[in-house]
Amino acid sequence: MPDETTPRPGAGLSVTLIDQGLIVQGASRRYVFRGRAAVSVLPRLLHPEDDVLAGTGLSDGQLHRILGMLNARLLVEPPAGPVSENVPDHLRPYSSRPRDAGGGYPGVAALLDTLADSAAGILGASEAGQRIADELRGSGVGQVHRAARALDPDQTELVRDAARRLVICVDGPHDPGHPHEDDLLADAVARCGQGEFPQIPVVRLAASPGHLEVGPVFFPGYTGCVDCFRRGREAAGWGAPAPTAPVADAMAALAGGEALAFLLRTTAMRAPRTVTRIPLDGGSSESFLVAPESDCPDCPPRPAVLAVGDDAQTGA
Repeated sequence: MPDETTPRPGAGLSVTLIDQGLIVQGASRRYVFRGRAAVSVLPRLLHPEDDVLAGTGLSDGQLHRILGMLNARLLVEPPAGPVSENVPDHLRPYSSRPRDAGGGYPGVAALLDTLADSAAGILGASEAGQRIADELRGSGVGQVHRAARALDPDQTELVRDAARRLVICVDGPHDPGHPHEDDLLADAVARCGQGEFPQIPVVRLAASPGHLEVGPVFFPGYTGCVDCFRRGREAAGWGAPAPTAPVADAMAALAGGEALAFLLRTTAMRAPRTVTRIPLDGGSSESFLVAPESDCPDCPPRPAVLAVGDDAQTGA
């Protein structure tokens, strides 16, 4: 007989009855099932408020074959395991839908536990920095630490010791009242790349007139250094960074998507060496590859293998 190991319906499914069939929108695909079983059996298996085993009229073998078919399409999940207490309830149905984007999560509980065991540091004195921190906390990231210019040693230790971690740096324009703001990105990359807290990737976000910018993700020896990046950006004619306060909400949404893709290792991850400029009024985005300049004394011209959390990246 079915027991506590039987898969349960996925959260956040959209199930629509049609003539002699059923449409199910789960992850990124829409499935159409037709026939008597689609009308009489599948609604019971896919409705999250019903006992999935009650009243189906199927034998154990038939039931498990159907559940296996649904499981292969990520429409059911393993029995819900314990989820960390600091995960908001609304994230369970929301996080069930993108499981087919990768990461190898057997169910939403495993995905949410990964976020709860992750940490992010947010650097930047602007309003955007606070909005980004709020976005990540609301998305289930377990530790979010915000600082105006640099994470203090205790905060950086917490970020470093998490299962998965990153630092997001809001790269804003120079503020005469805060002369060190110009060096915020370079300082973060130096401290979290090759300094006292190595191997923490640094994600850059910025605004320029009429645009948002995301990238690169700085890895020591893999991405070009900050100076090489700035030289490439200037050569692209993108102009000086603009204040981020007017676009704080849009930047927070962009940062949330980038951070979750990185921490969860999904296929939505942006190429680390790429910086992209996104127009705020529509139109096409443009990107360029951040590579070491030939005369840069700080970028080693050799391949590097970098351990990042529980994964590794290899670059040339």
